[in-house]
Amino acid sequence: MLEVIATRGSMARAAEDLALSQPAISKAIADLERDLNVALFTRGARGVELTPSGEVLLRRGRVMLDELKQGLQEIENLTDPTAGEVRIGSIESLSPLIVTMIERTARRYPKINYHVVFGDVGKLIAALRDRALDLVISRAISAEPEADLTTEILFRDRITAVVAPSHPLARRRKVGMQDLVNEWWALGPPGTFLTQLLAGTFRAQGLVMPRTVVTSLSIQLRLDLMQTGRFITVYSGAMMAHPTQTFPFKSLPVDFGDAAGPMAAITLKGRRVPGALKLLQHEMRLIAKRIAAAE
Repeated sequence: MLEVIATRGSMARAAEDLALSQPAISKAIADLERDLNVALFTRGARGVELTPSGEVLLRRGRVMLDELKQGLQEIENLTDPTAGEVRIGSIESLSPLIVTMIERTARRYPKINYHVVFGDVGKLIAALRDRALDLVISRAISAEPEADLTTEILFRDRITAVVAPSHPLARRRKVGMQDLVNEWWALGPPGTFLTQLLAGTFRAQGLVMPRTVVTSLSIQLRLDLMQTGRFITVYSGAMMAHPTQTFPFKSLPVDFGDAAGPMAAITLKGRRVPGALKLLQHEMRLIAKRIAAAE
């Protein structure tokens, strides 16, 4: 109930979601606040918001529910350790890796279910900390290790500028950064990692950042635009060579350096690892080893 109210920001909207009356919701929260002797929500004309005490209770409640779920999963695994659910978060450019991990694991262990979320790294890590995800696979962009997270480096990656084979630049043996300034670019929003990296590369050579004709978080949309033969985008060099990639493309001979950093598997430190996740991680490491060896 507490989470629904916090998410919806209104007792009335929470009542609709929970199929309860608003007075019943209000009374339950008032009783809880009286028992704890603290305010859990601030009430205003625009709805309700969690107080610091409410945020603590919600965070700890999530941990308790997660431990209960993990306990029930462990009991189930005593009879069948190859069953269960794995919740994965990743950046969309790593979709080929996620596909291969799931396909290989599902072929051997058909009783495992998978829930996959693609998104911004910051939001994925927040979901991991909230125990809404079991595993995050993304770029390890943090300079310092975080005390509550375990980061396992899988392989290093380089970004590359890609075009369709029909693009005029695809036929050139030499392409410089200056040749890319006036092209049509499809990129992520300005604050995203690869767009910031690209802008920094242009600045380092004294060039202006090209105009982004299409801005979207969707890597699939950017690759579809690339295939029209008019747009340029940036992509993971490691994933370009992945066997599940079927679209035609040409990597331009432009060096963006090694600033893209390593890809990593991130888990919550101290949290029990269910059997289904262990099986998926085993396949993940085998695939990552092949990718690293091919670099």
